Amino acid sequence: MCASASTKRGAASWDMAASRSGGTPLTRDLNFSRDMTFGVDLANGTYDVTVTAGDAAFTDSIHRLTVEGVRAIDDFIPTTAEVFRTNKV
Repeated sequence: MCASASTKRGAASWDMAASRSGGTPLTRDLNFSRDMTFGVDLANGTYDVTVTAGDAAFTDSIHRLTVEGVRAIDDFIPTTAEVFRTNKV
């Protein structure tokens, strides 16, 4: 499986991993990479994939996630009322 993400928050030209305080294990850790992609080695088959986008520390981003060519999160702009968005594809 290959997933890609894009964000429009400054110049995302760096690799980064962070752990925010609070939240849940799902929402407190994050990773960025230069090309905004990550992959998971899985046996051939059909899978349900659940993705979450957002950052507890910032709401000034636009998030877009694609999983195997299927748009999972489309131009999500976090607010204080909705910091994270989750979708299953």
